[in-house]
Amino acid sequence: MATFRKQRVQELVFACLSSELRSIGQPGLELVSIQAVKMSQDLRGARVFWSALPLGAINGCITEAEQRDIELQLEAIKGQLRYRLGKELHLRYTPEIYFQFDPTPAAAEKMDLLLDRVSGDKR
Repeated sequence: MATFRKQRVQELVFACLSSELRSIGQPGLELVSIQAVKMSQDLRGARVFWSALPLGAINGCITEAEQRDIELQLEAIKGQLRYRLGKELHLRYTPEIYFQFDPTPAAAEKMDLLLDRVSGDKR
């Protein structure tokens, strides 16, 4: 169970990274959204779960190539995001950021498509 401080830092990191990701305005990252942040016990690491809207929506999910491209772009701006996180939050230690793709929205979209296909609905 998360302590109050850990939960509060998670919320602050989530809000700060979401806002900074929008303000950076890097091409290719405009469709990326932060889904959740999980802090380590010592608050020195932040696992950031992200997802993205598909560019060429074939089945409502991003392709593996798009996912790799986004991961490379996120890794490229990780230092800048961490710097801004440190400036904004004033924690003793600025957490190291680890990005991880969150497949939940893509899986939900696939499930919706399957349910539509089974029920005969056409969106």
